[in-house]
Amino acid sequence: MRRVKGNDMITVNGLPVELNGSRNLLEFLNEQGYDQRVIVIGLNDKIVPKGTYPGIVLKDNDVLDVLHFVSGG
Repeated sequence: MRRVKGNDMITVNGLPVELNGSRNLLEFLNEQGYDQRVIVIGLNDKIVPKGTYPGIVLKDNDVLDVLHFVSGG
């Protein structure tokens, strides 16, 4: 992925993602279409409580793991 000068790069589930401007975690998840009812977020190897998403600003080189819950048998 070619990086635009000044934009931050993060890694989401092992893939590079370019951030176009400042985003908090909640904004990013909403923009990407994640259903927050069925995910758990790991940020830089730490689990992130859902209530703290709005206060976490994503920054260059952050590593985000989005884990989905799946039901069934």
